[in-house]
Amino acid sequence: MQILEIIEQSTPLGVIGSPSDSFEAVVDILGISSEQKLLGELVFFTVPEGENTIVSIGQITDIRTENKWHEEPSFKAVIKRHGSLPHLSGNADNRIAKLTVQSSFKISEEINAHKLANSPSTGNKVCAVTNDIMVQLLKTSTQNQIVEYLGCAYDTEVRIPFWFKHFGKDTGGAGDAYHIGVFGKTGSGKTTTAAQVLKGYATNKNHMSILVLDPQEQFYTDTELLPDNMSFKDEVIKKGMKYKAIKVPEDVHFPDDPEVFSELLRTSGFIRKFFNITTEEKQIAMCESISEYIETRILYTKKGSFLGTVNAKKLLEDILTRFLEHKTETEKKQKCSRYFASVYAPGAQRNIRIDLMTDKLDALKKEKALKEVSILENILALFSSSSNKISLDDMVHRVVKEKGWLYIINLSTRGTHNIGSDNIQALLIKLITKKVVEASEELYSAGDKSNCLIVMDEAHRYTNSTASDPRIKELNKNIIDAVRTTRKYGIGYMFITQTIESLDEEIIQQMRIFAFGYGLTMGKEFGKIKQIINDDNAAKFYKSFIDPSSNKKYPFMFHGPISPLSFTGSPLFLEMK
Repeated sequence: MQILEIIEQSTPLGVIGSPSDSFEAVVDILGISSEQKLLGELVFFTVPEGENTIVSIGQITDIRTENKWHEEPSFKAVIKRHGSLPHLSGNADNRIAKLTVQSSFKISEEINAHKLANSPSTGNKVCAVTNDIMVQLLKTSTQNQIVEYLGCAYDTEVRIPFWFKHFGKDTGGAGDAYHIGVFGKTGSGKTTTAAQVLKGYATNKNHMSILVLDPQEQFYTDTELLPDNMSFKDEVIKKGMKYKAIKVPEDVHFPDDPEVFSELLRTSGFIRKFFNITTEEKQIAMCESISEYIETRILYTKKGSFLGTVNAKKLLEDILTRFLEHKTETEKKQKCSRYFASVYAPGAQRNIRIDLMTDKLDALKKEKALKEVSILENILALFSSSSNKISLDDMVHRVVKEKGWLYIINLSTRGTHNIGSDNIQALLIKLITKKVVEASEELYSAGDKSNCLIVMDEAHRYTNSTASDPRIKELNKNIIDAVRTTRKYGIGYMFITQTIESLDEEIIQQMRIFAFGYGLTMGKEFGKIKQIINDDNAAKFYKSFIDPSSNKKYPFMFHGPISPLSFTGSPLFLEMK
């Protein structure tokens, strides 16, 4: 076979040393290669198995120099005086590398993935993998899989193959949903790497959809998202997926939901400011009162959306008017509407609040509460169903049930500064993911799966296990529950974040694929990485990554089933464009 001829003609850079086993091999570096760049080199060696040849591939993750004369105590004084040993220093050096076996292939009539079932013999040559060798090995071993090349082996020109399996059981599927983490400090290239991974998943146009929740509008603007000035949108469409980027609130409207509306009032700070309520407990009570009132108004709306068409100033006047009215016998007896009674206990404090709201109503009628009206207008815009908007339910239907869609939702709410905040974005994320899960549950009960990947950019802002804000904590709790329970529906999550430490431990435990960019080398962050990859040499290698700002190269360590070279679970080191 051609592959065996290429292997036979390959120049060795070392030979198998001792001790070696089927998972990790020692490599004695040849003298002619002792001055070459070796760390990160993708190499191979062969092992005979009956009449077949096994080709094993690994990456050099550790190199050390040994010189027995320098270790001899009697020579230490000479070294101390002269700095070296004539004819022995350098000349008697042995360079020894360690490689972790990442994948093996059996060469017979066809080339197939294989498990290395024996240890290699000492003296077997170890050679650098080339692009020709990579192509030959993958030609038949991945014939039922779509292979994409996203980067090169660390500090080499050897292209690394990735496969992006959909979550179904059909050809090319993983049979289960994956959760993915892309980590790295600002400037590490994590967003570009995540975009390239999504471009890879876009090859599954007949089997899955992708939903990107974009709080910083990096994906939405599609500026410098991919290398070489490539357009993310164009690349996704080339893969065959339908692409749609929408912005909240301009392009999508939410359903008439009184709970969502009242929660938006609370989350935006409207209830706190307008009703002058400082305690969380009373804000929630007022939120529930408004929700009850809005539900009544929705029930009596004969046609179309109530929240999407109502005038903000008129609605605010109506709310205050009803809250100040005494309609029922109980309200007349208490001299307080049931809406205020559920928030404030009888007494002077309630009377002060009623007087305050009476003044607010007068100010509204005299056009003196324009700021509050402006905030309410921005909130109501989320429910406005103008002709050019898609409903949230329709969008979720496409993503979950139609397959082949990549939706980007810009959650930045720029231009609506009165309501723009992390709290609002957290609420929108909660609402959208809830809708996706509900639609997926419905599909699952009918015997099908959604096969949907939900992408959360800037995830550390919403999955923070140490967050003090109760709304962020609630969203974090919901996401943890979703990550734990929704894989059976075919829902996978991708978290793009600057820090692994902020993610809840349960989310990390549920992840199958990790991509670590530059910068997570301090304290607990690095400890988490070591715990995940369980490989000291690989951890040391990761810690040696060079800051991309110094050379414009973006090193990453991938861990998990994302490549035909990841059979053993050992990390892959590469440079992304």
